Amino acid sequence: MKRNNLLLPYACKSAGWVLVGIGVILTVLWLTIEFDFSINDIRELLGLSPIDIPADKPVLICFTADTQLMNRTLSVLYILGGFLAGFSRCRVEDEFTEHIRYRALTITMFFLLAVALITELFFWGLKALIVSDMLHMFFPIFYVLYLHITLYIERKRNEE
Repeated sequence: MKRNNLLLPYACKSAGWVLVGIGVILTVLWLTIEFDFSINDIRELLGLSPIDIPADKPVLICFTADTQLMNRTLSVLYILGGFLAGFSRCRVEDEFTEHIRYRALTITMFFLLAVALITELFFWGLKALIVSDMLHMFFPIFYVLYLHITLYIERKRNEE
């Protein structure tokens, strides 16, 4: 009986690690030299005029042309990089790897649900949104790291 394997090709793993690496570099830049940008900054680089935002009208949306975009860019890089690196085939994809992958997904899900429950109980308002954003950004990375560290440890143990 043929099973459907929903994993991406092995080449996607490299692209995922590149995206995560770019995310780490941009995070360091963002935190150390306060590197950030907005849509108006991009328009100015392209030689276009900035989008005017009327100061007298209250802004009812959260996103304008002057909104700083580095946080969203980092979230996208970490989520896509974690997805590509975590859900790509390994070089040796066998039953053992499937078992470790299943265990990593299960432990990541338990950890995610526990942290989400703690967030709901102890954080309110903007703090809850920030913690939820961090959860979405770093849990794919947690899964990928747990999966690959566990695979490395188990394979070393089986070689001995």
